Order: sequence, then C-alpha cells, then structure tokens
Amino acid sequence: MWLLLEKTGWHISLEEPIWPSGSAGGAEIQMAEGGRAVRPPATDRLQISIPSLRGPGAQFRVVAALLGAFNSQNSVVSYKSETVGDMTVLEADTMATSGAGRRIPAPLALSTTIQIPAARRTFTQHLEALAAALRQQTGTPVRLDTGLGSYDVAFTGKNGPFTQAQDLLVNWGTAAQTARVALLNLLSRSKTTMLYQLDCQVGVKSAGECTLSLRPLTIEVVGRSGALKKKTLYFDRGRPDVALPPDPPDPK
Repeated sequence: MWLLLEKTGWHISLEEPIWPSGSAGGAEIQMAEGGRAVRPPATDRLQISIPSLRGPGAQFRVVAALLGAFNSQNSVVSYKSETVGDMTVLEADTMATSGAGRRIPAPLALSTTIQIPAARRTFTQHLEALAAALRQQTGTPVRLDTGLGSYDVAFTGKNGPFTQAQDLLVNWGTAAQTARVALLNLLSRSKTTMLYQLDCQVGVKSAGECTLSLRPLTIEVVGRSGALKKKTLYFDRGRPDVALPPDPPDPK
C-alpha cells in the first residue's frame, strides 16, 4: 500500500482484523512481546489490473478495483472502504470460519469504544494512551511503530534550537467513541499529514498482537537530475513554528 501512496499522494490507511488463535508449530512461529507465540497471516498474492492513477475519480476507481480483486481472490478475509474526512480507510469486513461457507464480521481493534481522559501529552504519549485503552478493552496487545522520526515535532510544528519539552505538549482526550474516530480526530490536529496501518499477527493457542504504525505522507518527486526520489511531506498542513530565543535579562 505504501508504494501506491508514494505514486499518488492519496490519504489511505489500512486495518487488518484481530486474527483468531491458530494451531501450534511451524517454522514461521515468532515470539512477540511478553513471550506470546505468534505468526503472520498467510501471504496474499493478488492479480489485478490497476486503472489509471490520474484524472478525476481515479482514487475511487483504483480503490474499488483493488478491493474487488482482493475480495474475489481471497477466501479468508474480505475488505471494505470507509471515507472519514480526507482519509480513506480500508477495513477488514468479514472473515471465514471453520464452518463450511460461514463468514462472520471481522473484529477490528479500532472499532472498539474507548475513552481517554484529556491531558497535556506529547503526540506519542497520546498514541500510547490510545494503545493502552485498546489493550484494556480488547485484551489484544497493541504496540506502536512511529518510525525513527521526531513525530512530536512533526505533529506540533514546534521546531528549532530553542524548542522546549513543554512546547511539544498538546491537550487532548476523547469521550466514549470508537478508537478509529478518536485516532482520526487526533491526526486531524497534526501539522503533518499522518497515515496509519494496523497490522495483526495470529496468536498460537493464545491472543496474538497488533501493531499500529504511523507515517508522514511520502511521495515520489522528480529531482533536479530528472531522477525520481522520495520526499516526506513534513508540515504540509502549516509552516513550522520556529521557537525564538528567550528575551535578554532586564538591565539592572
């Protein structure tokens, strides 16, 4: 998905379902945080003819083609799309069960209702509070992957050599609502567009885990040499606030 977004600049996020426990054994077994045995879902292979990425309605046509191809070629899980503001979210829709031909609604961590008390925190700390609320409500461990960048600076726009730790604090919380709505509300306050992806692993005789990854939008651009290169769009929603030096002391 990240490659498609680099080509287009579209705002698309992805949510995998919370997978049910699987059988033990197999070379692909991994140990997650807390010593839980997990394994990734089976690799998806997809044959698709992508419509043009340009022109009016291109995103709608491409997303529809992508979902149609995936849902017709994958018998384990199906996906649907939901648009909230300027974000299109690809969400797991239904899952196959052990019963012949039976399907059930796919459990989505971010469809869980949560409540987070308002407080002054950094962006990363707000995400940690959201992940903790999800763990409490679903019983599924949710860890964060926020990359190597300074996302607290990217979120607030507070930048420069005189930026203090308190400059990165933002007051935020949420009344009882789905974690998805809460997350998108938080991301809407960022000076840098942030996209998310929720990946889940299959638990082996116990609960698996999910990883909530966030990334600024990265696109392909043509450099001065004419070659394609990748550019991360920091502060695409507003110029950074460069902290000014403190005032000099009052003369005595």
